[in-house]
Amino acid sequence: MYDHTEVVKIIYNSEIISLHQIIDIFFDSFDYTSRPFSNQYKPIILYNSDDEWEVIEEIMFQKGIRNHHVEIKAMGEYYRAEDYHQKFYLKNAELVRIELRKRYESDLELEKSIDAVKINSLLGGFKPKGFDFDKLNISDEGIEFLKLHSGDYIGVYE
Repeated sequence: MYDHTEVVKIIYNSEIISLHQIIDIFFDSFDYTSRPFSNQYKPIILYNSDDEWEVIEEIMFQKGIRNHHVEIKAMGEYYRAEDYHQKFYLKNAELVRIELRKRYESDLELEKSIDAVKINSLLGGFKPKGFDFDKLNISDEGIEFLKLHSGDYIGVYE
């Protein structure tokens, strides 16, 4: 049951955010000098190419990171998590999910949408810098729900 490490596969547009920025955010998000309490939740970076490895090395050098408990290795086979893990926070925000569901032909289309990513992130505690709730095109009740349930933000990113 615990012979795996949970990861997030990041697919990004390098014209909007660079791998350098993503890795920088990663190392700024937690205490990488602390030992992980389990293999399942250990910090890990999986890279796809020598170029990506070089970016990781460069950032670690720039930040003076020497003693760390982050596993860094080449990407192997990736297994998508079970459906109940996908967009977890959104799945538990029924009011907003029902509202969004009206705009998509299927639950799968909603799950893959940028709306689902944004709202799941908000409910998970991450708010983009300068985020405008009104651009979500949901009801005032839905916006108030998000503001109430987003709480104090763990992180703000650009």
